[in-house]
Amino acid sequence: MPTYATSTDLNNFFSSANITDWADKDRDGSLSSQEQLAIDAGIEASEAIVDNYLQKAGFAAPFDATDYANLPSRLKSLLRQWTVVIAGFHLYAWRGLGDKANPLENLYRQTIEQLKAVADGLPLAGLIKEAKVSFGFEVTSL
Repeated sequence: MPTYATSTDLNNFFSSANITDWADKDRDGSLSSQEQLAIDAGIEASEAIVDNYLQKAGFAAPFDATDYANLPSRLKSLLRQWTVVIAGFHLYAWRGLGDKANPLENLYRQTIEQLKAVADGLPLAGLIKEAKVSFGFEVTSL
């Protein structure tokens, strides 16, 4: 089950009409339970992408639901936005249409650039990096 975003968040950001259109693989105008599960799986995969960048930056990701609930609201909003943009882009791309230009590509690219900046050391307010202390030697017992 997704932690950072839900299908409701995805619908609120892109509109439920767009999400239904992009995820409706059989083109029957409604989402089957399998198609809805694919949306949730896409959100979870997007969270994994976000987590990967956070881990590269030294943060203790992924966050479980309790850790996520304790984050500052602005940080939760940012994690939600990154997740939703990535999931929406992939749903749009997976729909199988060969558009010459993808209108979401710019938004997706900007989101990935933000995540790369975090991975390269850009701090996130309200999020503390994992503490790993090393003194360069190992203590052994006698």
